[in-house]
Amino acid sequence: IKLQPREPQLLALLGEALTALGLIDEARAALTKAMKLRPNDPALLYDLAMTYRREGRFDEAHRYLDKALALRPDDPMIVSAKSAWHYIAGDVETAYATLAPLLDRRQRHISLVLGFARFCHRLKREEEGIALLRECLAQNDLPQNQRAEALFFLGDLHDRLGRYSEAFAAYAEANRLAATRFSPEAFSRSVDDLIQLTWTAPRFKELPRSRVKTPDLERAVFILGMPRSGTSLVEQILASHPQVHGAGELDDIPRLVHEWQGAMSGAMPLMTDLEPLTQEAVEREAGGYLDRIKRLAPGAKRITNKMPLNCLHVGLISLLFPPAGEGAKIIHCVRDPMDTCLSCFFQNFGGHLPFAYDLSHLGLFYRDYQRIMRHWREVLEIPMLDVVYEDLVTEQEAVSRRMVEFIGLDWNEACLRFHENKRVVLTMSNDQVRRPMYNASIGRWRKYEKHLSPLNEALRGM
Repeated sequence: IKLQPREPQLLALLGEALTALGLIDEARAALTKAMKLRPNDPALLYDLAMTYRREGRFDEAHRYLDKALALRPDDPMIVSAKSAWHYIAGDVETAYATLAPLLDRRQRHISLVLGFARFCHRLKREEEGIALLRECLAQNDLPQNQRAEALFFLGDLHDRLGRYSEAFAAYAEANRLAATRFSPEAFSRSVDDLIQLTWTAPRFKELPRSRVKTPDLERAVFILGMPRSGTSLVEQILASHPQVHGAGELDDIPRLVHEWQGAMSGAMPLMTDLEPLTQEAVEREAGGYLDRIKRLAPGAKRITNKMPLNCLHVGLISLLFPPAGEGAKIIHCVRDPMDTCLSCFFQNFGGHLPFAYDLSHLGLFYRDYQRIMRHWREVLEIPMLDVVYEDLVTEQEAVSRRMVEFIGLDWNEACLRFHENKRVVLTMSNDQVRRPMYNASIGRWRKYEKHLSPLNEALRGM
């Protein structure tokens, strides 16, 4: 770009790379510059739409997506993205109607098949989804990431039909293809450092705390825990309250840790170098976060951030939003470790959770996550409420009332009708949170018990 500053294709590639790193503002700037040079390029419009969608700015996202679709109505990627939007918004029939004309053609693009596989169970057409996925998987030139995604969907459909051996075989192959590098030993050593060297009780007392004084401070609610532990369900219940805005998985805290620890994208750094924690820095970042979430919903009294792995950074959160008076609140979601880890193994995280592609790694990571959470409770004072998934499912009203009271609001009956909430949920639980409370996921691991000895072994000794 230094050599060719007005080459739109280079700017577009930069935008894609920045999007992959989660640097959405910078990505949008590069893509906008490219689009000024090539205003009617459907690929650029599509990429811009995806940056807005990543931030939950759906009106802008679909304005650009519709422009792209008008220019190229038969583009499989654009059509699939539009279909996915309808599905995520809860409109399965329109999602299928958007895909169907292209899906019925002889040459089926993989993105159309993956789009159909995502929601064919809602149409009771699982067998058709399985057949289409197998047809795509038979192609020798299918890129590895798309092969993995197809196998994850194939596992889902077999699981829904009760074919657990076929499902596990598909999931295992999907994870083998999608796996990224992760060292449980190295991560565990970092946890040792966090507990024994950096975030000790005496050291914590000496660290600077934000002195930002604003009524906006009590807006911040963090919902965290292991992925697949019920964070989406908890947020959906709270976001059904008229005074709560569910912001989804905001990446502000992990992005800040990456920046301060000098970590490469894809790594999972812990905040073990505390040198960046100056008084000026913590106040700048605290104020910036509060300003950003306020812009998302200026009228909301509480705004939730359900990034699960903020559980690794509770120490930092407690410095940015100290618990003096009405400050930030933390809801910690807890679920049976076997069910939690197996559910992670069955999800396609796109490489973002490197521990999730191996059952042994999952079990070892879970043990370290528990060590970290025990440590935070011992050394921190920030208010924290444990919400046990199994209790929430079996005692919905009692636990929901406890959650609403914890964040300082009066009870509202809409929280019991969370499945009627039309808000867009971008996480993998978007389908589940649109259904009334159910308990079918409790003890799900028993259906796969014969395959789970590596997980059992890794969890032993908790």
